Amino acid sequence: MSGEPWQPGVHGEAYREAPGAQPADRLYLDTDTTLSRDSALMASWQSFCHIIRHRIRHVFWKLPEAADRSGLGPGEIPPADILREIGGIIAQLDLIRTIPPDHELWRARWHHPDERVATAKALGTLPERLSTRSNRMSPAGIPMFYGATSADTARAEAVAAPAPGASLTVGAFRVSRPATVVDLTKLAPVPSPLDAGLGHLSQCVAFLRDFVEDLAREARPDFTEIDYVPTQVVTEFLLHAWDYGVPVDGIAYRSTQHDGQCVVRDVKSEQCVDPGTPADGIDVLRLTLAPETLRSFPAADAPPSRGPGPA
Repeated sequence: MSGEPWQPGVHGEAYREAPGAQPADRLYLDTDTTLSRDSALMASWQSFCHIIRHRIRHVFWKLPEAADRSGLGPGEIPPADILREIGGIIAQLDLIRTIPPDHELWRARWHHPDERVATAKALGTLPERLSTRSNRMSPAGIPMFYGATSADTARAEAVAAPAPGASLTVGAFRVSRPATVVDLTKLAPVPSPLDAGLGHLSQCVAFLRDFVEDLAREARPDFTEIDYVPTQVVTEFLLHAWDYGVPVDGIAYRSTQHDGQCVVRDVKSEQCVDPGTPADGIDVLRLTLAPETLRSFPAADAPPSRGPGPA
């Protein structure tokens, strides 16, 4: 059955393309050994994570085809293609939305109690020179804006262990223009394969839900830099290399610390501005601090520390 379109079914069985099948339901196999699509996707993701953590990281997408498929099982997707596969699933599941201007994103920061955090630069994205720690979506040296859709969620996500007596300041920023985000909070529960409307997407949803769990996994003190590499690469692809048709400005995901939503934005420190700052380009996404939203809390009133979190 070499080259036959594979259809979801019982593991180990293969079917010819059914009438009305969607492209994401088909997996072309070059051998007689088959995998279910969810198994193929998960195996491919696990192979991708291992390869970019331990074998080749910065130019994996330039591997010759033979090397790209080295060590892969039948039906697995090569590392150079897994990012496009993830993008295709996101597009097919319609997980893109537009955030309107003036939408508020909250951010929190621990600091010395004698320090007054009252400016966009003080509360916003870290400057490059201070970005010395990797986060789940951004490597050291490439700072991004990690925020939340509510003050309570921002407080809960500010989990870096403070010094004794530290204070926590929380405030909102407002987006300057409509912003496009990959909204992983819209991901629906896995539908039944028998669902007439969504059954053909069940395995794509199952895979993406597992991927989202990796993306939003709670940070732990024992995490090392390589633990974050796969989700950093996917984030960079979606924000900078995915040919969706419009630039993607950020990714929204559910908080692991609170019943709320978080968002990571490719917004640098200089794009976090105070009210009245002159615009430096109509298309540049800026986050303007809303000073009236600033609140500071002593450590006793802040959420308990649970290890290192987003900077």
